[in-house]
Amino acid sequence: MTTSEQAKERPRVFISYAQFAEGHSARVLALAQALRGHGIDVELDQFHRNELLDWPRWCREQMAPDRADWVLMVCTASYRERLEGRVDPQTGRGVFWEGALIDDELYDAKGNRRFVPILLDDEPEGSIPGIVRGWSFFRVRGLDPGDPGYEALYRLLTGQPAIAKAPLGPPVALRPGGPAGERGHANEAPPLPAREAELDYLARLLGEIERKARLYAPLRGIAEIRPNPATDPLLAPWADDEDLALLLHRPRARRTSPEGPPKEYEEILEAFDEVKQAALLGAPGAGKSTTLRKLAAELAQRAVECASAPLPILVSLGEWRGDEGLAAFLAGRLRELGGALQTLSEAGRLIVLLDGLNEVPTARRHAKAGEVQALRSALAADTPFIVSCRRDDYVGELDLGLDTLSLEPLSPPRIRAVLKLWLEGAEGAEGVAPGSAERLFWQLAGDPQLAGVMETWLAAGATEEAFWSVSTPQVGWEIANEIGWANHRLRLRHIPNPRSLLRLAANPFMLTMLYQVWAFEGELPRNRGELFAHFVDRLLIRE
Repeated sequence: MTTSEQAKERPRVFISYAQFAEGHSARVLALAQALRGHGIDVELDQFHRNELLDWPRWCREQMAPDRADWVLMVCTASYRERLEGRVDPQTGRGVFWEGALIDDELYDAKGNRRFVPILLDDEPEGSIPGIVRGWSFFRVRGLDPGDPGYEALYRLLTGQPAIAKAPLGPPVALRPGGPAGERGHANEAPPLPAREAELDYLARLLGEIERKARLYAPLRGIAEIRPNPATDPLLAPWADDEDLALLLHRPRARRTSPEGPPKEYEEILEAFDEVKQAALLGAPGAGKSTTLRKLAAELAQRAVECASAPLPILVSLGEWRGDEGLAAFLAGRLRELGGALQTLSEAGRLIVLLDGLNEVPTARRHAKAGEVQALRSALAADTPFIVSCRRDDYVGELDLGLDTLSLEPLSPPRIRAVLKLWLEGAEGAEGVAPGSAERLFWQLAGDPQLAGVMETWLAAGATEEAFWSVSTPQVGWEIANEIGWANHRLRLRHIPNPRSLLRLAANPFMLTMLYQVWAFEGELPRNRGELFAHFVDRLLIRE
């Protein structure tokens, strides 16, 4: 018997749940024991309470795809709050960490292959976390195959469908034509979606993105406006020709020079009010996806509150890996809207957000980028249209000729503000001491004493921007005497240091990793070697 056949016969299952009441933990244990009694190889933390274990590592290992074929998420209100980060990180740290692992895997896999929401007894559906709310869930009341929910779950885990497909027969040859009432309507545009369908779509979208959107930190950005190619007098007669988009989409030897000086935005979200069609560019981990999620969440909330507001569509192009056209791909991802993108666009009620242009298959980049360009040309000219892409990849066949919005690294003051935002409301709670955000920030800076140095620095009349400057770390004798030479040397030892953790934290992804390590371990590792060991553990689990 092959390994895969053994796994199908005796699937390996890990149960993720929140420990908040003895009765609930006992119910989860009973579910685990029942499944084991029916041939399911279940792992549960309660089986190992009397063992000496490194619990964070044990949890990561048990949830890894090579250890668990399925992860059962026993959903309760407490579980959802902890998994979505609505309580302080020290409360239910296991669920907090598991939630990060689940969220990362769902995003990287572009789908869900093994995370199964479970509702025990009369637990309301609202307890299901947003990241898995759109997927199948199972309500289990009894602990044997006589219970419909338990039976359905058992069929999923063991690959035994209740209804088998009929054998595939030969195609039927039909005469030309069709029912008279159906002729001549193939090209009619679909009507606008019903309000109920719109609200269903918006609820699903918010459930999928709200958790990540809350991690958004205000990012600085730079806009560069490209000249409009439609102003070329040689192409003016075909300015409105939709087919011209595909014809003109060819690799460029160099980018078009921007029209006018770049414009800086202290908050990149403000740029979207002025730059309606653009490529959102940034380095890996710069926050492109999180920025689009934040923008989509705000727009979706407005659309929930106002029936005439435009609907944001947020789609990951990394999921578009097959041979189907972009229109078919979008229709499959936006099923509630009934293929009415063109109708919504012409009504001024559509905002297109496409994430990860660089993630389309390399061999198909030219064709797929051309389809993105053609979609933009087919929609109403004033339809907002944002495509994110890694900055270094936005050349050649991926360069769509759009205006660009480039994300800038986080400055130290912004890093400080982000940590305060993430820990807002948690300081003072159990396990989170007041002032944790400040202590974590100065630990990243290199030394807690730097906080006092900066106070003295500002009191001496120097600017905060100069304090954090790496290019000109030296200060005049007057300022050095004012702040004290010991403080001056302390600043010079840490601020220009290329190995400073603050340099890593300038990248939003790395800041998130640093924060998660701190939240779970209670402190940052003593050196970069230990820190990157934690990073590698997380990345291996994501793979």
